[in-house]
Amino acid sequence: MSSDLRTLTGHSDTIFSLAISRDGKTLVSGSNDKTLAISPDQRTLVSGSSDKTIRIWRVV
Repeated sequence: MSSDLRTLTGHSDTIFSLAISRDGKTLVSGSNDKTLAISPDQRTLVSGSSDKTIRIWRVV
């Protein structure tokens, strides 16, 4: 049996994708763009968007 550990809010639209870092300290979510990933070294986040762009983010 499991129970909620925490409820996070912030999106104003449906969440379609989630990624969690290997250390479990970072959670990222995507809405209509649907595509994201965290690099194995946990320093880079990559997102793909419905506007046909790929963005590379530095995690601080």
